[in-house]
Amino acid sequence: MKNLLCMTSRTLMIVFSIILVLALFFKKDISLLLDRNTQCK
Repeated sequence: MKNLLCMTSRTLMIVFSIILVLALFFKKDISLLLDRNTQCK
C-alpha cells in the first residue's frame, strides 16, 4: 500500500511538472501573439 502511494505521488509530480512546462510554453506563445496584435495596431 505504501509503495503504491509512493508511485502515485511520483507520477503526480511528473504530470505536474509536465503541465507546468506546457503552461510556460503556452504563456510564452500567448504573450508573443499579444505582442504581435499590439504591433499591428
